[in-house]
Amino acid sequence: GHEGRLRASPRHIVEHSSLRQYIDHIICGDESEHRKPDPRVLGDMQDEILTGKVLVVGDQSVDAEFALNLGARACIVNRDGEHPPHVEKLPDGWESTIQVVDSLDAVTTHAAALFAK
Repeated sequence: GHEGRLRASPRHIVEHSSLRQYIDHIICGDESEHRKPDPRVLGDMQDEILTGKVLVVGDQSVDAEFALNLGARACIVNRDGEHPPHVEKLPDGWESTIQVVDSLDAVTTHAAALFAK
């Protein structure tokens, strides 16, 4: 599970980054009976989340697919210097709402621009 990842857990990463000011909810894949890219991962928060500005942050193409299914924007952190695995499975035009970035700092910059609007 994500909690067993200690400093690599999403909660720890957000808590120790400039992203924390933009994050209202962290939903890890192992906290739901559903799996990304299924929007039901959001559970009871789905209606609440979909009424606001949403930026999905992840590091895999399934995170991008999840954002597409939500109708949200996403920043996918590219950990290996190339596009995340399996982006070829995403529908044409995915680049219009999904941004691949090199670091969490770049996510923070993107989030600041999105939420300033």
